[in-house]
Amino acid sequence: LIYNSATLNLPKNTLQFLFGVILFAMAGGEYNILTCIIAASGLGIGLGAIYLFNDLTDVKEDKHNSMKIRWKAVANGTMSRKESIILLKLFAILGTTLAFLSGLNFFIIYILVIGLNLCYSHPSIRWKNRKTLSVMTISLLQVLKFSSGWFLFTNTLVGFPIMFVMAIAIGYALMF
Repeated sequence: LIYNSATLNLPKNTLQFLFGVILFAMAGGEYNILTCIIAASGLGIGLGAIYLFNDLTDVKEDKHNSMKIRWKAVANGTMSRKESIILLKLFAILGTTLAFLSGLNFFIIYILVIGLNLCYSHPSIRWKNRKTLSVMTISLLQVLKFSSGWFLFTNTLVGFPIMFVMAIAIGYALMF
């Protein structure tokens, strides 16, 4: 379980979420640690389902990529397709439940993040194969993830450093 893209991305997604919480706290907002833990867990676990979905849809390509085969558990056979599907379903249910329990604003962002990721990876849509659309999608996903911690506690843009968040998100997407 530790050796797959779902868990390898967990620290990154958690830090992106916490970035928004830190921005909110720096702007003088009050936050609740337990709510942060529940929301961060929901986002991380829900995105884990998406990463497993992506690994399942890309398994043929990943098997022929010397870099990816080392850390993609489905491609290297560390995790079977059946195990991945079970874990994907468990992660999707648990992540969505925790995101829902975190509040409406956060849940909406969570649904947008999951939906955009599905559009990016789903074999019948596959935005990842279209360069401009791929960069735009990754950028928007990063804006949503970096700001999710802010909108966990408020629905106002007052004090939110949108240009700063967008710059970081675009920089991330261009490196991606």
